Amino acid sequence: MKLVRIAEYELEIDYDKTLSYYQNLPLIGEEDHCECLYCKNYGLTPSIFPNIIKKTTK
Repeated sequence: MKLVRIAEYELEIDYDKTLSYYQNLPLIGEEDHCECLYCKNYGLTPSIFPNIIKKTTK
């Protein structure tokens, strides 16, 4: 398990299990996930996420 802190929140996660689960799913914004404009728009937003979020997702 890994302890991750985001702002005032602490999350205990199983990093390897979470990573293996999400690696097999299409990304939000990809047509295999959803074709709606909301999901496509959200798929463009990671470039504007705060650095603290970007660091925990890599």
